[in-house]
Amino acid sequence: SETTGGYASTIHRLLKFDPSKGGFTANESHPLSTDFLVVDEASMLDTRLASALLQAVPSRAHLVLVGDTDQLPSVGAGNILKDLIASERARVTRLQVIYRQKGQSEIVSTAHAINAGEASLPPAVKDVASVQPWSDLTFIVAESPEDTVRKVSQLCLEFIPQHYTWIDPIQDTQILAPMHKGLAGVGNLNTQLQNALNPHAKGIRWGGYEYRPGDKVIQLRNNYDKGLFNGDIGTIVS
Repeated sequence: SETTGGYASTIHRLLKFDPSKGGFTANESHPLSTDFLVVDEASMLDTRLASALLQAVPSRAHLVLVGDTDQLPSVGAGNILKDLIASERARVTRLQVIYRQKGQSEIVSTAHAINAGEASLPPAVKDVASVQPWSDLTFIVAESPEDTVRKVSQLCLEFIPQHYTWIDPIQDTQILAPMHKGLAGVGNLNTQLQNALNPHAKGIRWGGYEYRPGDKVIQLRNNYDKGLFNGDIGTIVS
């Protein structure tokens, strides 16, 4: 919406999910009012959602699916985008030029290596001080969960403010962890980074966590009554 000035929404919001009926309001009998529909991140379409979407598209409309079969697969059953491409029933345009990263980007070359089945990782460093600020992809070795938390905190508290002065360590960074529990899990990382980056604000405790003004938060479940959806990001202001 911000980039195009046009209307954009999640598929669930577009099809108007009705929790009381357990289905979508938009369907074959009540199709969408559109002539041209663009669906982004189409690799994440599962069978049920794709079926509901296709039924709701009017027969006069154009449908464009934008996605990357090497990106995130759907959580639900089905591999819609990859199977559609393999069927050769739909016209396919492949984009060859990468604009997000530079031509010599380590992100691009590593992604291509993974797709090609090359198992070797790029060179790694042993400490945060050895990271080259100009590099767009760096592997830092951590010897233990405690070492992981220590080095992630050092990146946010020291490395980013020192080398990327225009980046806010809270608002402009995202940390991904492969598990929820444990010392290097999401729960403990959130607590440790909150205490390091936002230590002075007085908050309230709820569900085992303390929430403070200035904290960045992410919605983890769809809430259709309040119009909040999984992945929505916000900031606690009071």
